[in-house]
Amino acid sequence: MVPLVVAQERRKATRYRLQLPVLFSWHEGDEIRTRGGFTRDVSVQGIFVTSSAAPPLRTAVNVELLLPPSLGQVPENIIKAQGFVVRVCGRTEIPGFVVAADLGADFAGAANDRPH
Repeated sequence: MVPLVVAQERRKATRYRLQLPVLFSWHEGDEIRTRGGFTRDVSVQGIFVTSSAAPPLRTAVNVELLLPPSLGQVPENIIKAQGFVVRVCGRTEIPGFVVAADLGADFAGAANDRPH
């Protein structure tokens, strides 16, 4: 009998499917690049950003999530965070990237929350 190998879940925080507008910026040489997109998944430890533009892997990135009024538990309805790009998706997946960052917010109260 062959033992069943099961991949271990490495995430320590619950992800929620939330589509929120997001601005992100990073340094590229002497320039600061700023682009926009939408979140696909959000947790207190990071986000998946869908966008045709993506910073390079392992790049430090600033993100700003615009929250709808129902989630506005922070001043100005914006969550700002700094993190690092830990995954870039492309041709065979939805274009985007994953940022590991401490968002310091609770998304469980969202109207369309669905743990993923």
